[in-house]
Amino acid sequence: MQYKIRIIDVNPSLSYDLTSIQSRIRKETDDYWKCLNESLKFQSSYVLLLEDDAVPVDGFFMMMQSLMIQLDQRPYIDYVKLYHPRILRKIPSLVQTISILVVLSYGVHRLWRRSAVTFSVSVCSYLLIRLVFIDLFADFRYHVTKSAYLSLPESCCTPAVLFQSNKIPEMVSELSKIPSNLGHAKDHILDESSFIGRATDMNLIVHIGGFSSIRNKFVHVEINDNSFIDRVFTYLRLSIFYKKRIH
Repeated sequence: MQYKIRIIDVNPSLSYDLTSIQSRIRKETDDYWKCLNESLKFQSSYVLLLEDDAVPVDGFFMMMQSLMIQLDQRPYIDYVKLYHPRILRKIPSLVQTISILVVLSYGVHRLWRRSAVTFSVSVCSYLLIRLVFIDLFADFRYHVTKSAYLSLPESCCTPAVLFQSNKIPEMVSELSKIPSNLGHAKDHILDESSFIGRATDMNLIVHIGGFSSIRNKFVHVEINDNSFIDRVFTYLRLSIFYKKRIH
């Protein structure tokens, strides 16, 4: 399988008044649809639009292969989002979290039969799972199957999206006609469209952008985008290293 990276000059003849946030959002949206349209020249089955503040994670190409195999089997899916902020993930991690809490709460209540204890354990467990172990389910399944799992997409940013090439002409034709503005940028336009999307249940890229040129301000960057299992292995390796240094 071959991967080609092309640099596209979307339209140097157009000029925008970039002093206002509305103009910057319009330019970003216009550039996005133009890049998507230009990608048709390369006659590939799939097109990956990767923004300049997105860095692929380890094993990215293996996961991309598993994604394209799944899309070959499900041609009705028009695009796949490869990133969603960890703390905002609801599908499927929230369902999995609630399922675990139900079982855990039942076990604690059977053991202690005290509502206060059950409630306290449930709240602490929920916060611990959502803040620390949110990637555990996706990471465990990936390390077993070596395949990315597709779930329903959630509305948010689009630093990395994989498109079915045969749907791009229709998408560009329809979505480029929709005006964009503050509060309704390209990601909102894509989310609200009639096109069928999916999202990976784990992030295939790390969002490294610390400054938004669109909003002209610093933004929060998740420094723990790497998987939970990788963080555990890193901690264990560091612990072993320091123990060896001490002894």
